[in-house]
Amino acid sequence: ATMEEKGYEFDSFHTVGGNLLSVSAPLKKFIDLVSGGFVEWCRTSADDDVMDVISICKEGSEHSVSDKYAVYGDQSRTKKELKKRFSSPADQVAIDNFFFFAWLAKIGVLFWFVIKIFVGVELRRYLFNSRLFSPLRKVAGMTTSERIRTWTDNEELIGVLSYVSAAK
Repeated sequence: ATMEEKGYEFDSFHTVGGNLLSVSAPLKKFIDLVSGGFVEWCRTSADDDVMDVISICKEGSEHSVSDKYAVYGDQSRTKKELKKRFSSPADQVAIDNFFFFAWLAKIGVLFWFVIKIFVGVELRRYLFNSRLFSPLRKVAGMTTSERIRTWTDNEELIGVLSYVSAAK
């Protein structure tokens, strides 16, 4: 998005994932530590809960939006709302798997970051090749879209979840 203020034009980047408005959020604490507390965050929409909206255009619709999906700051709400919209049992499982793997990837990256800072190279290699990191290697070995396609063949759900992963 682009904004203009006092004659200057600014390009802004997309949403930074995570709950950065809560002083107890781990990512907020980390950014405060790195920045000395000088970075301030604001809500991304008038609706305090909606972080983004996914618009799906159906083929042959001449770019008219036929479906919209809200992405909420609260992942559990996003998951709940997606499950309302995608109600088949297979889609429900795909949504559950997606949010579990997203959590697993987040924890794995955080754990890897801590290990990279505090553990030497040889021990790091050993740990990464151990059973401890096998779930992370499983997640890291595929793109988000490839992983989602192992759970569902619903193209609309694949598109929505792929976007949600980028928004988080």
